[in-house]
Amino acid sequence: MIAASLLVAGLLTRPPPLDDRWLMVGPTAGLRLLDATPGFQVGGEVSLVFADTGGEWQGIYVDAALMPETGLLQGSLGAELGRSFLGLDAGVLALLDEDQHPRFGARVRAVATLALVAAYVGFGGVGGRGAHVEVGTMVKLPLPL
Repeated sequence: MIAASLLVAGLLTRPPPLDDRWLMVGPTAGLRLLDATPGFQVGGEVSLVFADTGGEWQGIYVDAALMPETGLLQGSLGAELGRSFLGLDAGVLALLDEDQHPRFGARVRAVATLALVAAYVGFGGVGGRGAHVEVGTMVKLPLPL
């Protein structure tokens, strides 16, 4: 329901013009699947994006997400790139597990954007926990720099 509402709101707005630097900020929500502790996750992401008028963009991002059912906290830092509404990002993934032990690994996500709303599917893994799949949505509010 939340994702559908965000999608409708995104359809009613125009995406930012692709012609400079943007700080993209917003909330994320999704599901963590095929993991030792699957479940819902909610968080936020900030990106510094450099875009051109040809529709190509690249940047860096940092994000954090909490899995309320388990108390797991994860964050990642990485690079992103894309063309038009399709993109990829990849980065270092850190997870604070149930025992408050930090674990490190990597994550990659494919992203499709419609106006201000993006859907993603990603694969990642951290030491001692194996791999997982993430699916979700994010709202990215553009702030020109």
